[in-house]
Amino acid sequence: MPDINLNIGGRSFAVACPEGEEASLEAAAQILSADARTLVEQSKTLSESQMLLISGLMSADRAISIQEDLKKAEVEINNLKLKIEEGSMEKSIDDDKLSSSNLTTELYERLSKLSLKAESLADSLEKK
Repeated sequence: MPDINLNIGGRSFAVACPEGEEASLEAAAQILSADARTLVEQSKTLSESQMLLISGLMSADRAISIQEDLKKAEVEINNLKLKIEEGSMEKSIDDDKLSSSNLTTELYERLSKLSLKAESLADSLEKK
């Protein structure tokens, strides 16, 4: 297991991590460090453990928010998929119904936008 040095809030930490996970750990440390720097600037009297605890809680809070947004997007995507399927069934019954075709197109566009948003949220969550 390789040891790497991480700088968080102006303090250095030697950490062991699994082989191949160094870049991910360093990216996580950069996020934690950004929060820690903010805390250190606001209060010079924070202990190391307080700084790390509060920084970790800030990062976890952001991750929870992103997860909640992702769950909401997934529910809406599933609902739109159902509506698209229902719209497609209506269209096959009566091809002359223009409104059904428009509904399917509109739902497809909304589904595409939500899918992109869900992917973006998932990427953000992975980076944090």
